[in-house]
Amino acid sequence: TGNLGILNILVDKIWVKDNRIYFRVQEIISGEKRYLRKENIPNIYSIPDKDLFSIRCRLYF
Repeated sequence: TGNLGILNILVDKIWVKDNRIYFRVQEIISGEKRYLRKENIPNIYSIPDKDLFSIRCRLYF
């Protein structure tokens, strides 16, 4: 617990399931992905929903 720092990632999909937030990561822009759990599916990472306190989004079309 505490401040894990800032992680900037480019994702094309995000969803919530079983108290976890899942991301399909296209690129790690900055920060360390060690805070994310690597799932069995390629490019899929997750974090417990209780550990996530802020998401900032930019939409690109």
